[in-house]
Amino acid sequence: MKVIQVYQTDLLKDEQGGGIRYVKNLTYGIKKYVNKILFLGIGNKKENIENIEIIPITKKMTGYVKFLWNLSWKLPFINTKDYKVVHVHRAYFAIPFIIFKPHLKVVCTLHGRTFTVFESNFGSTKLKLVKPFFMAIEKFALKHIDFLVPVSEDVFDHFYQKYPQLMKEKESNTEILGSMLDLSDFKVKKSNYLQKKYGYENIYILFLGRLADVKDIEFLIKMFCKKFSYKDYIKLIIAGRGEKEKDLKELAKEICQKNPPIFLGEVKPKDVPDLIASSDLVILTSKHEASPTVVKEALSSGVPVITNNTGDVKQFIINGKNGFMVNKNYEDYFEAIMKIIDNPEIFSKKNIYEISKKKLNECSIDYISQKYIEIYKKVIK
Repeated sequence: MKVIQVYQTDLLKDEQGGGIRYVKNLTYGIKKYVNKILFLGIGNKKENIENIEIIPITKKMTGYVKFLWNLSWKLPFINTKDYKVVHVHRAYFAIPFIIFKPHLKVVCTLHGRTFTVFESNFGSTKLKLVKPFFMAIEKFALKHIDFLVPVSEDVFDHFYQKYPQLMKEKESNTEILGSMLDLSDFKVKKSNYLQKKYGYENIYILFLGRLADVKDIEFLIKMFCKKFSYKDYIKLIIAGRGEKEKDLKELAKEICQKNPPIFLGEVKPKDVPDLIASSDLVILTSKHEASPTVVKEALSSGVPVITNNTGDVKQFIINGKNGFMVNKNYEDYFEAIMKIIDNPEIFSKKNIYEISKKKLNECSIDYISQKYIEIYKKVIK
């Protein structure tokens, strides 16, 4: 079997982001089950790694529209006659294959809700102008895609609400598969990554992710500054970069004079397991998520998680056992944080991992990769 993978990333570079890691983990995970993979993504030149051939569509990161445009005019000149399946990780990217390579069966992973990033970047007025056009394109793509893989029930429900009749017709060719992680990287261990930087006497609350509107880090900062300004032994670590970074730093400077959050910046991927293992708890306050990888990474490291009900977290969080899923208000977050801090025996790394490991095994690269191989075989038949 020969498979094409399509996503807007450089397979040879270490980059953060749940979608990027998902695609990389999957590509390297399925390579032992297939004869060849053609990866269409980002890069300076054609490369070959074992049975993976990389053909760059753009030289560097661009907007999705530009990537789609380049893919559309380059694809007719790429030889795909020996391939039977193309796996895209954005519904729009299926369109050139539907038009120019109709012999290929198309599998699409739906990584999250659509149009949300556009609205946060350009506002609701511009969204109203362009949304009908983009929905028509999206609906055309979804109609002609052979198999859909939403990464959570939340993502499936989002598309079902937009296109109820279409998604109902696609139900027999739809399967929900959550995010995956390399379990060998994230495990229970002792780490002093944060302690060496900021002191051994502190409690560390970690946010790790893109500093974007959808993560609602503004809520997190306001909650922390209101509830923990006089508890200077409790530190909020914000790790990552993004378009909201400047605004968030200004907000923190304005309202958090006594115990301000620590902006760690971007962390090298090789250091992320140590960063998580050195924290006392991981926290999410997102407006919505698909299948947040950091939740699985934390639990696999034996670190408790506090989050609101977003994405697929309810499948992993057992209240009072490996963390808390709370209502999105300051008081509920504060109480959950203090319960974890005040009960170290209950929320020990060993306990958290043991409680979580059965569900985490379903997130392993090999487990998800084999599920996709089954899907590829199904669409070929």
